[in-house]
Amino acid sequence: MNNAEFTKKVSTIKRHSEGLANDIHSCAMYALEQVNVHGNTDPCNRLVSALHHSQRKQALVAWFEDISKGVLQEDKTFKYSKGKKIVILVKGEKVEYSDNDAIIFGDNNPYFDYTHEQKPPTSFDVLKAVEAMLKKIERYTTEGKQVDHYELKEKLAALIEA
Repeated sequence: MNNAEFTKKVSTIKRHSEGLANDIHSCAMYALEQVNVHGNTDPCNRLVSALHHSQRKQALVAWFEDISKGVLQEDKTFKYSKGKKIVILVKGEKVEYSDNDAIIFGDNNPYFDYTHEQKPPTSFDVLKAVEAMLKKIERYTTEGKQVDHYELKEKLAALIEA
């Protein structure tokens, strides 16, 4: 490959990826409506199975898990759950949405923007991780949230002091 071919391919990829993302979102909106309004998970399952992991497949799965009446099964397909409440974390607060309001939320929050893509780590700092964990335990405690195995907090703090 030479520079001209590379430049042409990058331009093609950019054009196609933007169009593909919009097409996936349009299909996801149709599938979301089918699940929430009609109890039909087939379009949802077909769309998820059609995606390659490079198209943020897990982001789409998380999006459907959170804002649809579908429940992810062990076989990685969605099944309709009439009684499922749609509760979405918005700015740190849990907000319950009606089936139709969840569709509006989904249209305003496409799957590719709903979750953040993780940057692969180049190293791991254990001390920073333990400090972050202690801060999170403290924040959860202050906010009145449940912290399982709270007794381990003292042992973690002792690791930093050592």
